[in-house]
Amino acid sequence: MRALAGLVPSTGRITLDDVAIDRLSLRDRARHIAYMPQTLPQGVALSVLETVVAALLASPPRPPWIPKPTPRGSR
Repeated sequence: MRALAGLVPSTGRITLDDVAIDRLSLRDRARHIAYMPQTLPQGVALSVLETVVAALLASPPRPPWIPKPTPRGSR
C-alpha cells in the first residue's frame, strides 16, 4: 500500500485507468489513492475527527461545507 501511495520505491507495473501510476504526478496520484497507516509516527496524535477532516481537505474536490484554508497570518 505504501508503494501505491508513492511513499516507497516499487518494482513491477501498476495501472489506474490504463495509466501507469508511476507516470502520475504526486498530486494526480493523491486524487485517486489515499493511504492512512495503522500507526502514526511518534509525537503525532490525531483524533478520528481530525483524521477525517485532514483526508477531506487533501482530497479534491473540496466539499462545499469545508471553508478554504487561509494562509497563516492573514486573519
